[in-house]
Amino acid sequence: MRQGSGNCTCKAGWGGHLCNVNCTGGYYGPNCSMECGHCEQGVHCDMVTGLCPGPCSSGYLPPFCKAACQNMTYGEGCSGKCGHCANGATCDPVSGQCLSGCQGGWHGPYCAMQCPDGFYGNNCSLECGHCAHDVACDAVNGSCPKGCSDGYHGSNCSQECSPGSYGLDCAENCHHCKSGAHCNVFTGICPARCKAGYRGYICQIECTNGTYGEECAHFCGHCADGVSCDHVTGACPAGCLAGFKGSLCQTACTNGTFGANCSEQCPNCLDRSCDGVSGHCLEGCMPGFMGPGCDKACDDTHFGPHCSGTCGHCLNGTCDHVTGSCSLGCAPGYNGSHCNFPCPAGTFGLHCSEPCAHCHLGDICSSVDGGCPSGCAEGYYMAACNHTCQSGYFGRNCRHHCRNCLGENCNRTDGVCLLGCKPGYQGNMCETPCGNHTYGTGCNASCGHCNNNEACGFVSGECAGGCEEGWNGTLCQDSKSKVTIDATLCQDKCPDGWYGRDCVSSCGHCWNANVCDFKTGECLAGCDAGFNGTRCHDGKPTTGSRFSAS
Repeated sequence: MRQGSGNCTCKAGWGGHLCNVNCTGGYYGPNCSMECGHCEQGVHCDMVTGLCPGPCSSGYLPPFCKAACQNMTYGEGCSGKCGHCANGATCDPVSGQCLSGCQGGWHGPYCAMQCPDGFYGNNCSLECGHCAHDVACDAVNGSCPKGCSDGYHGSNCSQECSPGSYGLDCAENCHHCKSGAHCNVFTGICPARCKAGYRGYICQIECTNGTYGEECAHFCGHCADGVSCDHVTGACPAGCLAGFKGSLCQTACTNGTFGANCSEQCPNCLDRSCDGVSGHCLEGCMPGFMGPGCDKACDDTHFGPHCSGTCGHCLNGTCDHVTGSCSLGCAPGYNGSHCNFPCPAGTFGLHCSEPCAHCHLGDICSSVDGGCPSGCAEGYYMAACNHTCQSGYFGRNCRHHCRNCLGENCNRTDGVCLLGCKPGYQGNMCETPCGNHTYGTGCNASCGHCNNNEACGFVSGECAGGCEEGWNGTLCQDSKSKVTIDATLCQDKCPDGWYGRDCVSSCGHCWNANVCDFKTGECLAGCDAGFNGTRCHDGKPTTGSRFSAS
């Protein structure tokens, strides 16, 4: 066929300028312009139609064998199924190989083989991480279906645990490794043992049961209140139990100390040695103190070791509880450094400075107050017999009274009256009343006629019971104009016309005015006329002769 350009279009199967050349070399169609498909074994296609005389080469579809296998097929007749090519690409249609590599989880030239255990990813080129329980990882993405083995983490369990963590999925933190070392990422075991205060194969257990320090190998000291020590340092949080000290409370109290943290001083112990806990003195108390803790001074009356010494006679009743000395000196009657010696014989009082005075029969006086055991010598009195008798007293202890001496003036020793006796008394000491019906000064006056012959008063001469009938005193005075008489001495006869005791009765009507008897009042010469009776008191006056008084 000729075209308008003058060029000729050959019929299918022919070519050349004159269209007189058969198509060759694997071409066909008009002008031999189309390339044959992929006929099997390189056979050329029909030069006219382009059809392969036999089957297509592997990888191509009939009839022209130009179209590669489709739908993930390859090989002769596209009968082969492509493997798992990377990125979903089709395989080589001829060989079936995945030219860009395999999809994750597959390998081999055809990407038809799953990754063997331990590998994953494109072409199974990646090694699985450390999956738990040795389970194979996911062949595609490498993930571990049951998590990571101890010591690993990450999406594919390929990363070791970061320092400070360990175990399954690295979920555990390392515990207490020595010197800040990191534990084994798989087991959690510390490479250089545990930090002080912890124990256990992974150093996770605090020291207990009174232990502390590295490997919990040390025992706590004596902590107060029963509290355990710090498990790391061994320090006692509330201080030491009584009797111990130091940062670890392991040192017993020494050098005279006791109590919590040994903060108390042993009180008053011999050799400053006391029980570290209670403070009780081990060797006994220093002089002057007593009690288990030697913290009590001796009472006011004792001193010295064990308070066994008894205080002497101190002025204030209290001695020094240590030495027994009397700080204010001795009480009266005692001397010596402890005031336990009586004053020397013949002295008494404060500092034994007073000499004994006048004791009876030369007795030694009391060393305390100077008192004489048998009383004072004649002429002295008071407790110490150091005062002479006051005027009017004499004898031992001046207990006798010179009451009958004139002026009460007697010798203070023997009581002899120096100026004589008072009226009514006689003798050297005027202690004897007048006797033998005498009275007055020197007992030189005789008593009058006292009634019933009684003695008169030995001082005044008075008759206490009145006068004998017919007698009255010379000075007797009467308010009825009777003869004044002094009846006190009974030395005078009744005056005429009077009779009886104290001469107070008047005579009757005696004959011829004669006087009656001064004692009985009888009219001895008889009665005047008209009167009768022994005393002529009865009757009335008449004229005539006398009457007998009988």
